Amino acid sequence: MITVRPGLPKDLPAVLGLINELAVFERCGKEVETTVEQMHRDAFERPEPVFRFFVAIDTSAASATAGSNAPQQASSSAAEDGTVVGTAIYFYTYSTWKGRCLYLEDLVITESRRRQGIGRHLFDAVMAQAKQDDVARVMWQVLDWNEPAICFYKSLSADLDSTWVNCRLASNKKRPASLSTQAAASFQSSQVNQQPAVAASAAAVSDEVRAQVQEAFELFNSSGRDAIDEKELELALSALGIDITKEAAKKLIADVDTEGSKTIKFADFSTYAIARLSERSIDDEIIKAFRLFDPENTGRITAKNLKHIATVLGEEASDQLLQDMIAEADSTHTGSVSQADFVRILKRAGL
Repeated sequence: MITVRPGLPKDLPAVLGLINELAVFERCGKEVETTVEQMHRDAFERPEPVFRFFVAIDTSAASATAGSNAPQQASSSAAEDGTVVGTAIYFYTYSTWKGRCLYLEDLVITESRRRQGIGRHLFDAVMAQAKQDDVARVMWQVLDWNEPAICFYKSLSADLDSTWVNCRLASNKKRPASLSTQAAASFQSSQVNQQPAVAASAAAVSDEVRAQVQEAFELFNSSGRDAIDEKELELALSALGIDITKEAAKKLIADVDTEGSKTIKFADFSTYAIARLSERSIDDEIIKAFRLFDPENTGRITAKNLKHIATVLGEEASDQLLQDMIAEADSTHTGSVSQADFVRILKRAGL
């Protein structure tokens, strides 16, 4: 028997377990940082709860009417002895066009109990709450590769809109300086800092990129183990748009294969793939910065261009200093800096 009722403090450990289960399903198993204590504070200790939730309870072990999946009244005493098998977590938000709205953050059913109608019972409970609260609409998100969920929502006649782009920024994340400021500073720092720089930190990579890397690895992992061979490595990287020669693939495996298995484990594959993808992204940003220095699109940066940027930034720089900066970066000895030199200098400076 399945009972759907509002969540209680005692349900939070099981609910957090379901959240972790969902994260693993969405290929982000290490991203969950929430604790039971934090959830208790946000749901039960504030004047206005940050979020609310329903739980689906399996009371079959304690009920004489076991076997029925029809949702029962929340006051059923058997529910107190049941097992949490699903949850729907929601909160209220506001649309400047429509007014108060309800946002469904998570709808999770434990894997062993999916496709038994429990998700529909939870969803109906959320919709009943939305109607009771007279909200303008109910909103939620679904990953574009989660076909079972997409089919479920289509069966409800929900509108699936792919025209919006999700944007996120951690509140404690340091904001970068403007790109032109970074670029100008890099010319000066490159004269004293000759150490190679890491292209990008893996920690700065988006969840979407990490998911793509994991999906490519799993797609070509024919053995089912946590490792792929040379041919599978080439195919997985190719699927990510990363070119690698056979020789480079052999060397990559040789560098990380400590067991003599002639394979590369996911952790090493992920590190390499993310670095390559990040490097490609950074090259694009550096080229954009190059165009700021080269407004006439000549393909070269001169001391005159640097003088203009320094003036805009309010920096004092002598003509000799600017000439020295150009000479330091100019590998072709033409008295100007090519795009290739510009990319090389900025990456060496760590930007």
